[in-house]
Amino acid sequence: MSDFFFWVIGVSHISLIKTRLKNVNKELLRQAVLALANELGAEVVDEITNYYGHRYKVFIGIRSTEIPHGIGFYVDSKGNVQLKGDFYGVSRLTEEKIERGLVRHYIAIATATALRNMGYQVSARSIKEHIYIKAVGW
Repeated sequence: MSDFFFWVIGVSHISLIKTRLKNVNKELLRQAVLALANELGAEVVDEITNYYGHRYKVFIGIRSTEIPHGIGFYVDSKGNVQLKGDFYGVSRLTEEKIERGLVRHYIAIATATALRNMGYQVSARSIKEHIYIKAVGW
């Protein structure tokens, strides 16, 4: 009888994670990702990698020490946003922080844009994880 040895190796692959954002405007999404990258101290990228170094083009993405392979932001055919990346080694807390931040920035930018289009003077400011929007109409 022979002995078998099994090595347990973590599986690395590109995954898609659904977000709560639906029917998005790609330009507003780009602005939201830029704001999120600034908040997280991440760099903005146009490609992500998996553990093995394979590269994948993305609409827009971010990379940092917490997300070394990068996370791309993908808009599907229905206008829904998904996070695309190799999440192996990325904590669930980091994933949630990124999704919450993206949603927060997107909603703030979309709201401010809509108010400006209606003729309001708009200013916004961030305090911790909150974005406050002030709209003044004459």
